[in-house]
Amino acid sequence: MINLTFVPNSKVLLQLSGGKDSTACLLLLNEQNVKVEAIHFIHEYSYKMTTELSKQMCKDLNIPLHVVDITFQLENTLLNNFSDRPCRYCKAIMDEITINYAKSHNFSFICIGDTKDDIMLINRIKKKEGKLSLISRYLNKNVSIPENIHIFRPLLFTDSETILQYVLKKIPYFKRINDTGDKYFEYSREGCPLQFKDLGALYTKDLMKKLYEYNTCCAEFATMKGIRACIQLPSENIVTIPVGYESECQSFLLNKGFKVFPETNTLYRFLYSINIALIKTMRSEDVINMALLRFCERIELPLSQGQNLINGIIIEQTDFAMATTWYKKMNILTLSLMSQKCYEELLYNICLEIFHTKDIKILINKK
Repeated sequence: MINLTFVPNSKVLLQLSGGKDSTACLLLLNEQNVKVEAIHFIHEYSYKMTTELSKQMCKDLNIPLHVVDITFQLENTLLNNFSDRPCRYCKAIMDEITINYAKSHNFSFICIGDTKDDIMLINRIKKKEGKLSLISRYLNKNVSIPENIHIFRPLLFTDSETILQYVLKKIPYFKRINDTGDKYFEYSREGCPLQFKDLGALYTKDLMKKLYEYNTCCAEFATMKGIRACIQLPSENIVTIPVGYESECQSFLLNKGFKVFPETNTLYRFLYSINIALIKTMRSEDVINMALLRFCERIELPLSQGQNLINGIIIEQTDFAMATTWYKKMNILTLSLMSQKCYEELLYNICLEIFHTKDIKILINKK
């Protein structure tokens, strides 16, 4: 049961993503006969289902919906040597447009679907205002709010499961994306496929297109299985919640015509995931590439002379494959090995010898 201790009696502009939280806000405001309009943001790489759902709900409830395309602003940010997480930058774009729209159309409140599970946001509000309230002046640290506009968070004291059950009861056709969102544990908040870029990798239009296409397919698989799933690119690391569906999700992608490395091969008996916290002096790509060449030499993987191994995939034979990713900001090198040969007793010592660090974690999956 969602109880409101305050209901605005002035015009409210709702940020409607099409997810369960903003949908619950839409329903609550409509039930309380609040004068509400919704603003919904899209871009070329956003999930289409949430937009269709937002349009249908607003039509059924007779609530005006304003759809705003932010592809231009988003690409200007992400295609400019950008390697960080995209969400807070995208949110700043949406929040600024929302405020300008609210200001120019005489809205007194902006409604946001934040919940009691949004721990980081709650901490920011407490730090900024000293207390939690459904009515706030905090929206985004990068955006200023006019004095005559306030932020309304009707779900701030409600948990995600209560919200989901409320929405499902009210809207039979409601659907979720079922990606993992940016919260892998504790609770789910589905969002945008662009968030699944590997940390440290740079955005390109091709990568952004693949993030959309691959994760739309992963979401289809997750919905079919009643789980959550995503694929992170360019590493092609598949995450499922609960764990255990990764290989099945990979097969689903392959059957849909997507190229996912490495393909399931019965010759791959051993799967190794190696995380190496590099020493402080090992920051140059040239130095790391030299170390990787030495590593490949030690595990007897022949390579072409001058081959660059950073953030790449090396396939020598059908019974051996390796992928590498270097997370520059954390200075961590990740090696993914699939092999018919067992390296269990050698890998740690080889990594210690070549990378000169004891901070090495090796996970081994024997098929």
